[in-house]
Amino acid sequence: MSSDIDTSSQSQRLQHVEMTLQALYHVIHGNAGVEMQCLGHFKLLFSLLSIQGAAKLQRLALQAISTVTGNKKCVENIAEANVLQFVLLVLHMLPSSQELVLEVLQALMSDTKIVKESILKGALIYLLDLFCNSQNPTVREETAALFAKMITDKLVGPKVRIVLMKFLPVIFMDAMRDSPEASVHMFENSQENPELIWNDEAREKVSQEVAQMTEEFFQKQKQDPDILWKLPEDFQVVYTQVQGEVAVGGVFLRLFISQPTWVLRKPKEFLIALLEKFGQLTQSSNPDVRIISLTSFFSYKLCEKGMWVTALGFACGSLVYCFVEMQRF
Repeated sequence: MSSDIDTSSQSQRLQHVEMTLQALYHVIHGNAGVEMQCLGHFKLLFSLLSIQGAAKLQRLALQAISTVTGNKKCVENIAEANVLQFVLLVLHMLPSSQELVLEVLQALMSDTKIVKESILKGALIYLLDLFCNSQNPTVREETAALFAKMITDKLVGPKVRIVLMKFLPVIFMDAMRDSPEASVHMFENSQENPELIWNDEAREKVSQEVAQMTEEFFQKQKQDPDILWKLPEDFQVVYTQVQGEVAVGGVFLRLFISQPTWVLRKPKEFLIALLEKFGQLTQSSNPDVRIISLTSFFSYKLCEKGMWVTALGFACGSLVYCFVEMQRF
């Protein structure tokens, strides 16, 4: 008997909260500037997202939150509240509302502090799971657009890019910035050129790894919302290793040799990476002869062709020349 009363009481309480959230949404939606009254109350509002088994309440809370994210002061106050984990939890547990969650995140990511918090709270692994494994094309495209926005943040963007490069070729980040839709098509299609080797094996490996990491972190975060996310120090999902290729500066050397007329997207960055790789190899006590031969070959050829007559080019050419001369002895 008491159990029935408790259940009925809880159901009534949830219904009252749902009605309150509906009213809050309509008041803010219809009266510009009223959202300022929410300042200082975001921890309570966002915590409602973590109530499991109450999908309607979670959706109503999301709708209410979406009405305040256009206000800069509200976004700043949300950043101070440290509540992003609740948005990420509902992103994973409520697939039917993923588009709305992404809309909220898109608005919140205009604040650098929230972008930084998002990395610590696991946003990148949750979003990678959507980009790689979602069955909804719109969700995947909106996720790519969100990644593009995070990457362009002046302070935290480079760190976001570095983490994503652990899972996806760097060319995907450029595609997300230029066209989110094109980046999704690129992920789904197999390609092989000097700047991208992407096939079923690579796609499956990345997708499975991301799905497993997401589920493991979700279970931990559900138990402890304050838990922080980070990649294991020995983590390696290096897609290039799937094909056994030698890649320097995002360029696959074997394919570049076979396609010498290929126009690189970032030729100067490639030369810099070659120089750095060459320096690392020559200082190694047990260098890979195959890789050192490839890097020296390209460095020499690029400088020989006069592609970039710069101090960097001369330095690279000099190092390669010295290496070639040393091999004669």
